[in-house]
Amino acid sequence: MSVKFEESSRLLDTIKSMLASATSSILIVTYSIDQEAASEILTRAASGVNTVLVTADKDWARWLKNQSEAYKKDEEKRLYRELRRNESIYAQIIYFTSIISIAIAIIDIILYFMMGSLIYYDVPLSLIAIGFLIYYGIRKRREALSQISILRESVQNFVQEVSQIRDKIKEKLKIIEIDSQVSFSIVSCDDKTILFSAPLKFSMDKPSVHVVMEISKQLADQLVNLILKIS
Repeated sequence: MSVKFEESSRLLDTIKSMLASATSSILIVTYSIDQEAASEILTRAASGVNTVLVTADKDWARWLKNQSEAYKKDEEKRLYRELRRNESIYAQIIYFTSIISIAIAIIDIILYFMMGSLIYYDVPLSLIAIGFLIYYGIRKRREALSQISILRESVQNFVQEVSQIRDKIKEKLKIIEIDSQVSFSIVSCDDKTILFSAPLKFSMDKPSVHVVMEISKQLADQLVNLILKIS
């Protein structure tokens, strides 16, 4: 068990390196975390590493708990909105092409009854206009249908991928909320464990110096049990 003093940036580099290299297990005990740290914890659990977080920071603890259902939910909703928008455009193309074609035919009929006969160039112009509308509508429908097919495939792949990640988060991430405030943090990754006098925050406001102690995994487990007992 060695004790040393480390500047905050160097301590942060050590923690990030430990988390990035973890392959089997992560244990974190801390009284406070930030968004970047929470995101890294989530990423490691999503990658398949058994991750346990013991914290008094209830806001981020509950955010992490919620990620088993809410992970990338906003992006999923955005893709569905985009798909529905393109499906709506596809339907509108059919609707407006039909409406305008019918309107041209009705105008011809009205002119016929008002004038008793149609001007010799009216019918050809009407047919040309309707033909152009049909051609334009078919082309735009093909473009919209192609975009819809691409989006449907993207949505399907995205939902499948995200669903697997959410299942992985639910399986691998365990959050334990505590009421008591601890005055230290523990990060244990695989066979390396450190205890230090700072919260687990990746964004440091200003440089600081902290006590850092390398301890055994067994001692870390004992400290966790003690914290849970008094919490």
